[in-house]
Amino acid sequence: MAFLQKFASPTRKNTWYLNYKNCKQAGRSIDDYANEFQANWRKVDERWMMSAESVLADFILGLDPNISIILYGLASGSLNEAIRKAKMIEMG
Repeated sequence: MAFLQKFASPTRKNTWYLNYKNCKQAGRSIDDYANEFQANWRKVDERWMMSAESVLADFILGLDPNISIILYGLASGSLNEAIRKAKMIEMG
């Protein structure tokens, strides 16, 4: 990934950022959404400079509303915890 970041054009980096910010669950499973979200996040934040709170908020924002509303009430402290809880909500 370091190679990609070093040699990627500004246009490509902007595209990666837009993909990260526009990543939504959109009816997919939590697993599918979480995998895509994390892949996009790794591209834009290779050095782990984004705050955990910001990444968590972006993840929750991309969830289907019926899941995100419940997840907000469960106060997740990390992305992995939010993914785990979202999967539990999805299962019912």
